[in-house]
Amino acid sequence: MTIVSFSIPKLLFNGCNIELAGINETLEAVGLMAEILGIDFSKFHNSRLDITTNIKSSIRASAYVKHLKNPPYFKGCNLKKKGIYYHTAAELKDSARVLSLYDKEDLLRIEARLFSKAELGQSANYLFKRHLKHEALVSELTKESFYVNSVYYLNDLVQSAIPKCKIKAESIGVYEELRSSLDSNLRYTLPDNLLRNVC
Repeated sequence: MTIVSFSIPKLLFNGCNIELAGINETLEAVGLMAEILGIDFSKFHNSRLDITTNIKSSIRASAYVKHLKNPPYFKGCNLKKKGIYYHTAAELKDSARVLSLYDKEDLLRIEARLFSKAELGQSANYLFKRHLKHEALVSELTKESFYVNSVYYLNDLVQSAIPKCKIKAESIGVYEELRSSLDSNLRYTLPDNLLRNVC
């Protein structure tokens, strides 16, 4: 069995992953990997996917732990030096889904990870179908609907971590900034016809 692990931004941007990859970069990367491997890479199965965005933030990543709550079905939160990690299992290492916020240069990086944990009944195919409405195949990565679903999965997951009641006064500005940044990213990332609830 052949296992391939790589980062699309690192592959395309000279080892740098501060840049974000969209659907065009994904198409390029899949083609490039097929050339490197000399086989039809599109038929490979995915076991992990990182969905990422960068935003400007007035506070450090670790400070969000005071303002956000665990997203639904996320059981734990780990605070580390660079940021915070919300996870679906009791332990971070056992989690099939992780939401992380951490400092990346002068930006706040927000990342949702889907990671196969077949031994715990959380296969990649189950995760992809349930949360992204696609199979866990490399060929699916190049589809517009997969890209759009991934963008909204990350956005909705972060939004679900923002409390809707019993909001502390010190958190109001943080939530407004976070929501505004997420909305701006959606409008920058997706064309108008793929945006939900366009005004």
